[in-house]
Amino acid sequence: MKRFYIVFLLLINQVVFSQNEPLFTQFWNNYSLINPASTALKTKHYANVQLRKSFSEYGYNPNTISLQYEKSLPYYNSGIGGGYVFDARAQGSSNKLYLNLAYHIPLQNENTINCGVSIDYQYKTLNYIKPAAPPLISPLPKPSVISQGKFNVNFGIIYKTKKLQLGISLTQINQPDFDKLLLKNKRYIFASASYEFGKGNNISYIPTLFYRSDFVLKAIELNNLVKIKNIILLGFTIRPRDTYGFMLGVDFNEKFKLLYSYDLIAPAAFYDNKFHEVSMSFRINK
Repeated sequence: MKRFYIVFLLLINQVVFSQNEPLFTQFWNNYSLINPASTALKTKHYANVQLRKSFSEYGYNPNTISLQYEKSLPYYNSGIGGGYVFDARAQGSSNKLYLNLAYHIPLQNENTINCGVSIDYQYKTLNYIKPAAPPLISPLPKPSVISQGKFNVNFGIIYKTKKLQLGISLTQINQPDFDKLLLKNKRYIFASASYEFGKGNNISYIPTLFYRSDFVLKAIELNNLVKIKNIILLGFTIRPRDTYGFMLGVDFNEKFKLLYSYDLIAPAAFYDNKFHEVSMSFRINK
């Protein structure tokens, strides 16, 4: 009976914890996490801290934390970077360390084609000290924790002009198998397209179309960001039939940026339907 209970909880976590790639509304602030070709693409030094959290009335409070740093190597037309991501929900948690390398191919008129590769190590943990549902048996088995780590490879390409950026990437390429957790990572494809209207004016508008899929399920969202005098940032995001949200932030001399977003997933799915996201970005071009 104890073995049945353990298997049941692992299957529940496969449903709740099956999203292998963390989801950020402000994905462009840590874009190299899902597309390594963007590593050090726009600045000589770039650092970003990003937190996404749900304050759920059910007490699960899933949250994701992302830390990253990137540095350009102009002599080699390249960029290097790395970061750390913590992702937790229900009874599952994931710790990931990654290292990126990008090569930027210069074209005419400051346009570039960029290729990048990333290697990461992901350490996942499942624990069922606190059951996700009322216990099926009594008494409960002793608290138990199962952990396992795996390496993974990601690849991406970006085409960039002064106003336009197109990107496509493939993550979890080798689909690491966490056999102890009865969980296998899914391979993801990401694609994005953005264009800045009115760049250099007092008011500019940047719509971004973002697509993600694990080759079974897919999601498309439209992010809209308005810059006012390159200081005030206003925006909203729409994921059809799923998510609606808004963004508010400030940008100080294009060196420090603080951005907040609030998402509402409707109809509420499971327990994590309201998310707060905050990002702080630092850029140095000298």
